[in-house]
Amino acid sequence: MLSYMLLLLLHCTPPNIIPKGIRAVTKLLESKEAGQTTDKIVATVMQKLDLMIEHMSRKANLAEAAISDTRLAADRLYRTGEEMRDELQRVWRLQKKKYKRSSTMT
Repeated sequence: MLSYMLLLLLHCTPPNIIPKGIRAVTKLLESKEAGQTTDKIVATVMQKLDLMIEHMSRKANLAEAAISDTRLAADRLYRTGEEMRDELQRVWRLQKKKYKRSSTMT
C-alpha cells in the first residue's frame, strides 16, 4: 500500500513536494516497524511475566499449606497442654481427697 502511495506521489505531485511525501511515507514505514517491534517486545515481556506469575502462584500455595500445617500443629500442642492440665488437676483433686481421708481417719 505504501509503495502505491509513492507511485501516486511521483505521478501526481510537483517535484518540489516529492521529498516531503517520501519523508511522510518513510515516517509511516518507521512507525509501522516500531509498532511491530513494540508488539514483539510486549509479547516477550508478557511471556516472562506469565512464568513469573505462575511461579509466584506456586510459592503462594506452598506458603498457604505451611501456614495451615503450622496452625494445625499449634492447635494440637494447645489441646495437648489443655489435656495435660486437666489430667494434672484431676490427679491433684484425687490426691487431695486421699490426703483428707487419711488425715480424718487417724
